[in-house]
Amino acid sequence: MGRQPFFLRGKMKLATLVVAVAPVFALTACGSASTAPTSHKASGAPVQIDVFSPFSGANAFIGTTFNLPPVKMGAALINAAGGVNGHPVSVIATDSGTDPADALPAIQRLFVQHSNLSGMLALDSSNAPALAPLMNQHKVVTMSLAGTASLDKNPYKFFYRLASPDSMMGTALAQTTLHLGYKKVALIFDSSGTSQSDVPGIVKEYLNHGGKIALNLTVQVDQSSYRTEVAKLKAANVQALITETDPQTAATLFANMKQLGVLGLPVIGGAEDDVASYFTSVAKAVGGMAVAAKWMYVENFAPATAPGQNYFNAQWAKADPKGGAPVPPQYALYDGLNIMALAMDEAHSSNPAVYVNFIKKVTYNPGGKTVSNYAQGLAALNAGQKIQYSGASGQLVFNKYNWPPQGFELLKLTPKGTLVSVYKQTAASVGAFFK
Repeated sequence: MGRQPFFLRGKMKLATLVVAVAPVFALTACGSASTAPTSHKASGAPVQIDVFSPFSGANAFIGTTFNLPPVKMGAALINAAGGVNGHPVSVIATDSGTDPADALPAIQRLFVQHSNLSGMLALDSSNAPALAPLMNQHKVVTMSLAGTASLDKNPYKFFYRLASPDSMMGTALAQTTLHLGYKKVALIFDSSGTSQSDVPGIVKEYLNHGGKIALNLTVQVDQSSYRTEVAKLKAANVQALITETDPQTAATLFANMKQLGVLGLPVIGGAEDDVASYFTSVAKAVGGMAVAAKWMYVENFAPATAPGQNYFNAQWAKADPKGGAPVPPQYALYDGLNIMALAMDEAHSSNPAVYVNFIKKVTYNPGGKTVSNYAQGLAALNAGQKIQYSGASGQLVFNKYNWPPQGFELLKLTPKGTLVSVYKQTAASVGAFFK
């Protein structure tokens, strides 16, 4: 079954935006409004949740298209169900800045302006290592998609990941490349932290399982030419290229590959490449989607099949019936908000220092009632039942390092620009491959 391609990347400048979320909500990226199903009315002091993400510059779409809309939608649905302990959720959007050095003052300014923050969503691999300790120090529960290896053995009680770390993504990329029969490859990754965090896992596991890396290049983003790097790629005589870059870098890189006669080499992209603009940029550079479809693959987290996903898709379609299909990161951020909200309800407190102790109690609770959205979870809690949340991402069973082991999936580009599954890897399979 085809799927619209896109994922997450980003960088940008300091700015703080305040977004009030009510039962009637507008998805920033989607450009249309929808009314969430209303059964109760939340009132009183709002529960403040921050989305910390790029919201300006070339990668502003990370925040406006991918990170903020599912959180706004989730908040509106929570408010429609009566709110967290009867209080409405208010979503604050903070621009993360260009790099960790810019992100730090953004966080500090956020704490000054919003001293009663109940939770944070987003952060990425480039800034999470620097900011996770700070969020822990301030005792603010943070749900992130950051995958950097430095947090694989996360010591921070208040920091949770909503997906497996990049070391597992790197392992999955190595596994799937060898599954396709490619024993000699080249790596070309851009210099961003989100791309670089996958590289160690790929290198380690690909070599551990008999593969040979003939070329491993890091390129600076958005340069006017990569002919030198492509010439090295051509000379390496490899069977496949594994790559992660931003769309603009990809456009130049693949244009140079076309000029130097390297097109046709199988290309396996990491999850950071699963962005609509990435495939569009590559297609434009090489002569269309039909050309790129002959050799382009991408790895991503295996999509869950759960009742919560169907509910999310229905609400998303109401918000923007002409928009693109939702993708795993959007599911995960929506689930992260619901998990925090249900933990607050179970704890009878929106104080992060209190409800942090209830997160795992509402996500994995054998014998508890399985619920797939916030309204179901709240109704069960109000009825005195124990719950375990299985949302749009499926059930996130957090391990002792506060991240959920997950499966992965290799997708192939079609001439129409959609993606189809060609190889699925379970969490157990990837875990067994990891040494």
